[in-house]
Amino acid sequence: MDWIIGPLKNYATFSGRARRSEFWAFVIFVTLLQLCGRYVDSRGADTPQVALNMGIAELCIFIIFLVPVVAAGVRRLHDSGRSGLWMLLGYIPLVINELPAMAEDNMASILIGAILMGGGALVIMWLLPGTRGQNLFGVDPRKRGT
Repeated sequence: MDWIIGPLKNYATFSGRARRSEFWAFVIFVTLLQLCGRYVDSRGADTPQVALNMGIAELCIFIIFLVPVVAAGVRRLHDSGRSGLWMLLGYIPLVINELPAMAEDNMASILIGAILMGGGALVIMWLLPGTRGQNLFGVDPRKRGT
């Protein structure tokens, strides 16, 4: 249960480091909750899509866990010696989607490419092993016992 409680205790802590197991277990947990929220939303025949193509239950779960997931992602990047600013790679598709000069025909392929490049690079960085010993962002989480 520490893999759920740990990131929630560090709800908005963007400093320090997070192990791969802590980060990925928490992300999988939140993803399962999101899927449960989507299922609850789909049970009602007239459930409206409130925002971001989500129903009410799924959107509530998204909002509740947004800050802890981002914070855990930043700490995971810190573990491999990278700045948390690399998290901005995940927002490349949103920026491209807002470019008004793009033709509608090319938008889908551009967005898919941006998601694969930005999001893919971010996932790869999250999968890389952390720095052994202390780095610029703190002590090795393996040495802390967390």
